[in-house]
Amino acid sequence: MLLTPRVDALSYCPYDRAGPAEGFAGVETEGVVRAMRYYGYDDAVVIGSALMHYSFNKAADMLGLGVDAVIRIPTDNTSRMRYCCASNIVRWAVGWHANPLLALGRLA
Repeated sequence: MLLTPRVDALSYCPYDRAGPAEGFAGVETEGVVRAMRYYGYDDAVVIGSALMHYSFNKAADMLGLGVDAVIRIPTDNTSRMRYCCASNIVRWAVGWHANPLLALGRLA
C-alpha cells in the first residue's frame, strides 16, 4: 500500500497555520511540538468522514500523532458527514485545545 499521499497530506497541514511570528521561527524551523506550544495547542487531531480510507490511521501513527488522533464522523445515506456531529467534534477539539490538522469529506 502506498501511504505517501496520506503522510504528505498530514505532514504539510501544520505549515499553513504555524508560520513564522514574533518570537517564533515557524514550524519548518522549530518543529510541530514547539509550534503547537507557541500557538497554545495541547493536541492535534485529524477529522474526517467515517468513510475516510483506513490508511489515515497508519499515516497519523507514522507522524507521531497516534491512531486515536483520527476522528471519524458518521455519514448520512448520501455519504456526507453529518453536520451536527462535525460541528460538535470541532467545538470539542477547540475546547480541548486540540489543533484540527485536516478535515476530509463533505458536509450534509
